[in-house]
Amino acid sequence: MKKVIFENCSRAFLATFCFLVLGVIGANAQTKLTEVPLVPGVSNPPATSSPLYSVPTGSFQNGTVAITTVDGKLLQLKAILELALTQGDATTFEATMVPYRFYERININLHAGATTANAIAAGMWIFLESAQYAAIPQSTQQQLKTEAINLLH
Repeated sequence: MKKVIFENCSRAFLATFCFLVLGVIGANAQTKLTEVPLVPGVSNPPATSSPLYSVPTGSFQNGTVAITTVDGKLLQLKAILELALTQGDATTFEATMVPYRFYERININLHAGATTANAIAAGMWIFLESAQYAAIPQSTQQQLKTEAINLLH
């Protein structure tokens, strides 16, 4: 009888402890979501003098509309990626992955509160920060930036 009571108390204590730990983890996750993120192109620009990575000028879509537009572009690119994957076309997959990551980066920065122009400039950082994309020719980078500017005007 004492053994059964002890086991039940142990289980109750263990369950309470687990819920307490999960609650603390959940509270920390919510705190991190409410912190203001560093937005590339706004608060910490890259150390490069190339105009390729500068913030574009002109009038752009506001944040909400730009997010919807970029989401649509990401869906188009994702469909191409999935088709290339099912057909086993590695060349198309790799070629489409570059603009997909670029627009994904723009989307992340738009969600973080960057203006559309700053989000485009910050999207270009993928070519500075990622060893995988650093070898992409500047002509391709410029083409992607121009395409994003035209899409989000």
